[in-house]
Amino acid sequence: MNTQNVILAAKANSGKSTSNVWVVYTSDNSSDKMYCTSAYKAMRLAFLLKREWD
Repeated sequence: MNTQNVILAAKANSGKSTSNVWVVYTSDNSSDKMYCTSAYKAMRLAFLLKREWD
């Protein structure tokens, strides 16, 4: 069976403030989450992770 790792960027709810928070994590290890303050920064981080995997 061929498994693939997937990088996910999703909007997260922040209970501390009203600002938007984005979370970036991989599908194989969802316990390692990285938080970003904007969608642009989350996508840059996701592409950086993708470049490291290739």
